[in-house]
Amino acid sequence: MTIPERLTRNLLVKVLALLLACALWFYVTGGRVAEKELTVPLAVKDLPAGFVVAESYPATIMVSVVGPRLLLSQLRSEQLRLELELQGLREGTALFTGFEHKIQLPVGLHITRVSPATIELRLIRNR
Repeated sequence: MTIPERLTRNLLVKVLALLLACALWFYVTGGRVAEKELTVPLAVKDLPAGFVVAESYPATIMVSVVGPRLLLSQLRSEQLRLELELQGLREGTALFTGFEHKIQLPVGLHITRVSPATIELRLIRNR
């Protein structure tokens, strides 16, 4: 019996075995819950005319994301972004929180921790 004959013999059984092995591999590796820390860039959006941010603020925040290992392996920091909306603010201090609800993640992934959890910006008139 030649090699091509051996390969094509019981071909349906071999293909089904391969599909079952792939499905099992995806279930085992993708089904496990894991955690990943990502650095998310922070940007200020719609700064009111005539105002500036008085002090520096962090350029990034750290987030811990939990979910299936397969989804986490595909998630990159470059895909995420957090914008602080300043439209309608006046001179003074503004506190920003709740970042875990403002970052868009793929379905099945959840943010468990954000650092820093609060960002304080002070707006002053541009002189």
